[in-house]
Amino acid sequence: MCDLETYLDFRAHHATDTELPQSVVIGGKGWNDEDILRILGSAESSGGVRRLGYVDQEDLPALYSGADVFYMPSRYEGFGMPILEARKCGTSVVCSDVPAMREAGGKFALYHPPTRDGIRKALEQVHVRCSLPNSDSGQAVDWSWEFGAQQLKTLLQTTAQRGNRASK
Repeated sequence: MCDLETYLDFRAHHATDTELPQSVVIGGKGWNDEDILRILGSAESSGGVRRLGYVDQEDLPALYSGADVFYMPSRYEGFGMPILEARKCGTSVVCSDVPAMREAGGKFALYHPPTRDGIRKALEQVHVRCSLPNSDSGQAVDWSWEFGAQQLKTLLQTTAQRGNRASK
């Protein structure tokens, strides 16, 4: 079962006693995503989800800023750039408890195990108990593409120097 199905199950069980926001899904097509697209189509027709597809970079701040909460339930993530972007816009973040997400979210996110039960409990905390994680309003986000590029450059130079020394 995918994370979207967990949200839809949660929505079905709590729709009568809790006003739940519509989930907005952004991003282009991915690899081997036929099942997700089927679920998205069904969810869209019921009104629980709105799919925007690919969104231009310059439009993302408006989406982040207009959201009640940014939710990223990834199980595998390279860095967590969307978490930094949401934080920079002052949006509360809920995400999976995996190292890349912790690095990007710091102490300003609600973390949950990347399991169906973990997702359900996070949804209950946010939408039933109305307990949003603290937002830092972007104050603690000191990352930029320039900073990241500089770190990568330094890492590559250090690795190349070690390689050169080892081959001598």
